[in-house]
Amino acid sequence: MAFCGNCGAQVPDGTKFCPACGKPIIEARPQDPAAVQQNKKSPLPLILVGIAGAVIALIVVIVAIRNVFAGVAAANDKSTALSDMIYQAAYNRQYTKGGSSASGKEAKSGSESSGGDVAESKSDGTSSGSGGGNVQIADYASITGETYENGVFSVLVPDGWAAFPVKSTSGDGSIEEHKLNLVKGGTSDVDLWSKCSIKIEVANYSASYSVYLDAFENYEDVTLPLGQYTYTGPAGEYQGDWECAMLSATNGEGFVAGSVFYKVKDEEISLSDADVQAILASIKVK
Repeated sequence: MAFCGNCGAQVPDGTKFCPACGKPIIEARPQDPAAVQQNKKSPLPLILVGIAGAVIALIVVIVAIRNVFAGVAAANDKSTALSDMIYQAAYNRQYTKGGSSASGKEAKSGSESSGGDVAESKSDGTSSGSGGGNVQIADYASITGETYENGVFSVLVPDGWAAFPVKSTSGDGSIEEHKLNLVKGGTSDVDLWSKCSIKIEVANYSASYSVYLDAFENYEDVTLPLGQYTYTGPAGEYQGDWECAMLSATNGEGFVAGSVFYKVKDEEISLSDADVQAILASIKVK
């Protein structure tokens, strides 16, 4: 007996048309055994290929994430290295008060320099000098903020300023406790390159302060009496579009120093600012 391929009715062998539905009877051809065997193959290889693809994709994502974090870490290390370069440039050559350096560069005064008149203390409480013309001794004692303190020194961090310890150049992640960066309006030490700052260094041992005068386009000598210290040093155009006063004062056999970057790109402060003077006057070496 045969069956109708259309309606499934059983029909006698040799029947041409189905008596039930009227459709022609088409005999079902037996399937090729090889084709049947192929259809019955396990789907496991396809599953394994899919799993392998997923694992490869996951590895690619993990590597990409690691590269991102490595890039961030490298950027932070670069920022620290650049900060250290400023210190090395500032302190690797002895500053001579007469206004000369190993390169023979001489201090300029008056109209020849961007800093204004050479600073000297006056009886009316003013000093003339850089950082915006005549420097007015401000009421810096009224400035409030928080005190930063470590094992070597302490300093006032006025409201609106942020303190960033300086990492050691040894690469071991340690902090150089005799140095500190203060950035006005800063949120990270990367802001050293776009905002005004004061870079502090102290020595509580026998040491002399030195300045790399070749970093200045032109400069003049400045004297600024603040509290127990009388700061002196060069001030003027520093490395292109920056202006800086590298001030220092003796402290026993050592020194206290503050490099005031008072013009950085579009940012500008002044040596007359009370918060700047409060920082320099508040440094206490232990």
